[in-house]
Amino acid sequence: MIEKRGMNARIRSLREQSVTTQAHIDMERAKYFTETYRQYEGTVSIPELRALALKNYFSKKPYT
Repeated sequence: MIEKRGMNARIRSLREQSVTTQAHIDMERAKYFTETYRQYEGTVSIPELRALALKNYFSKKPYT
């Protein structure tokens, strides 16, 4: 089998998985991200805002 440049079996498998996996919406995550975005809107940079939102999400997400 001829491999395309950069597309070995592992990469092909990961790409196929990425393309065929159906997206889903995590409402809990959306709630926590929205909460953080509203709290810090206009006061911090976008990368900081994303980091704060992720921190908020992980600190409030229940362990399962």
